[in-house]
Amino acid sequence: MVLFVLEEDHFGGGQLQIIRLSDILKNLSLQTKEKLLKNKIRINIPEEFQRSSNIDHINVPILIDHDRIRYRCDIISEENNEELNELNSIINKTEKYIPKLNKYTMIILNNQTYLHARTKIFDSRRHLLRIRFNRSLPYNIFSIIDQTKFLPEYLTFSNEFYNYFDSQHQILYQILNLIVKQYSQPTDLGKEIRQTFQFNSKIHHILTQLNIHRSNFQIGTYRPDIIFGHENLFKMNGIYSFEPKIREINARFPFNGYFLSAIENNKLFDKTTNYSIEQFILELHQDEIEQLSDEILELFIKNHQLNYINDLRTIFILHDKRIFSLLSNQQFLYALLNNSQDQFKQSIPITYIINKIPYYLKDSIINNKQDWCIKPNSAGKGENIIMGTDVKLDEWTCQLLDSNHEQWIVQQYIPCIQYKSMNISGMLFCFNDQCFNIGLIRISPHKIVNICNGGYFIRPYVHREYIHSMEDGSILTKEKLHEQLVELKSIDNQWNQNVYLSLSSDSKGKRLFFATDIKQNLLQRQILVDMMLKQNIILHNDICLNLFQSNNMCRSFEIFNDFCSIANCTTLPMSANANDEDILDVIEYFKPNILIGSLYRLMQLAFFIEKQQLKKEIKFEKIFFAYESLDEIKQKFFRRIFHCSIYIGFYGSVETDIFACQSPKYSSTKIYLYPKDLVHIEIINSKIIVTNLIRK
Repeated sequence: MVLFVLEEDHFGGGQLQIIRLSDILKNLSLQTKEKLLKNKIRINIPEEFQRSSNIDHINVPILIDHDRIRYRCDIISEENNEELNELNSIINKTEKYIPKLNKYTMIILNNQTYLHARTKIFDSRRHLLRIRFNRSLPYNIFSIIDQTKFLPEYLTFSNEFYNYFDSQHQILYQILNLIVKQYSQPTDLGKEIRQTFQFNSKIHHILTQLNIHRSNFQIGTYRPDIIFGHENLFKMNGIYSFEPKIREINARFPFNGYFLSAIENNKLFDKTTNYSIEQFILELHQDEIEQLSDEILELFIKNHQLNYINDLRTIFILHDKRIFSLLSNQQFLYALLNNSQDQFKQSIPITYIINKIPYYLKDSIINNKQDWCIKPNSAGKGENIIMGTDVKLDEWTCQLLDSNHEQWIVQQYIPCIQYKSMNISGMLFCFNDQCFNIGLIRISPHKIVNICNGGYFIRPYVHREYIHSMEDGSILTKEKLHEQLVELKSIDNQWNQNVYLSLSSDSKGKRLFFATDIKQNLLQRQILVDMMLKQNIILHNDICLNLFQSNNMCRSFEIFNDFCSIANCTTLPMSANANDEDILDVIEYFKPNILIGSLYRLMQLAFFIEKQQLKKEIKFEKIFFAYESLDEIKQKFFRRIFHCSIYIGFYGSVETDIFACQSPKYSSTKIYLYPKDLVHIEIINSKIIVTNLIRK
């Protein structure tokens, strides 16, 4: 369920209260849990949710499975029910999370794993939009995107990067608002803004009239586009250094049609169904807006019952690239804000309107064309952009001096960092004064990065240290996993379906068990093997001798057998318990090229082979190992006995399964590779924190 605040309660009422179901369950008695899982309770269906006049209630248990709930005390018919009394008592005692509902706050929560309520509303203007996701989509939400254009991996950024754009957006929002409001003012600033855009008389009339009749300007939705330049301000994926620059603002079509309400005492109808139309969406270019009749434009300007976004001022002023000649003008910004914004200026490329290029700079821009690009002031999708690096001097000069391009801009060209030999472009999602930070990233082999010209989408992995969530953000430990399994067994008779059980131990040696999903485990291994094949860690024609431990629920033996099966290579599953004589016979008969096992077991085998004084050398191309690091002494010994020079370590834990490994390129180093669509890794206070992206 989503709660989106359109208007907050300005008198302190309507406070949202959230309780996590897990906090309730841990205090419920076992008997009450069992009753709430099994006993059916009459739940009345509120009128607004009734789909049939014949059904006004349902009879169902309160708890669904072991970790979900359906509960509203005001629609429960049962009275003096012991288990409900205990449930209500614990709910009243449980600590509540109370988020601050500022305007445009969005809260997303699972309505079956969290309970929520509110205090009394004092402000009649308070307005929350509630959206329920109570059934699966009948279509693929990404179906509008060509799946071949959607790369599976992620790009990761630091918290400082996200915080940087939060602060930069605050300044940008302030500047954009002031530019719009100053447009019609009889001041030097207003004059400079009007001379910058040089709109025709019709657009000028629309903008000035809007400032008079709709003085409470709201930007609506807009999407600043980002380029990742070659500087050392932030890092991407912990490797690529970059400095972000805002190079364009899209304010015309990013989720910004017009929402029109029916004019008072008039209605529109669909003639075929006689269905009343109260809202509809339009998408118009600037020239299409100009072609609207004066009567319609008058309604846009003066009729306050007509609600639409985006504001016409947003479309004409903010979407126009000439605004960047103001955003990069330090003298103008100082006059507008009455203070210096050096950091903000660093995020905007230097931009000039072609017919306003200072005379002393014109020759420099012509002769240093590699540092500049020419853009139409109102086009999109990279249309008609001219890169100075891509054209000869004669053509560049001709384009720059073309009288039809006088209102176009010339902008500083920022070479961007590359990911997989492709250029990167990002976007910010903004709505009025809110910045929802970075969205999908586009990458392309071309300098002009767009999807329709050979580009791809790639997702940013959004991790924030400070988010609106429950206060308990602790790391999931093996002890907690064990507690979950014990609780699950006590309240759910289906706890053992599709379950993969593993064994671990705590710091005192106590045995701990925990459960994961079988299909998720297999998917995790598939993803890792896909990377291993690409990196030539394992090949289809390999023969692997597996000597990992197989008893006492030790999973390593089985995991590496799975790796071999997924890679379609041969495995010889002997395990650590096989005697050395049998192992040697298998080596001589099948001639495996990869030896797999713990270093302790491989050392035992090496000592045995050394004592045999074999006439024929034992040779392995690679050794796969885990559990401990391989020091130089062991390497030299293995090289002498096994005649092997490639040693590949695997990294993981019982709780995370194996998620990283070395490669032939990084053999015998401390460098490990991992698939970014499998895990997200952070190092916090010298601890490695692994977020498994596959497991629920």
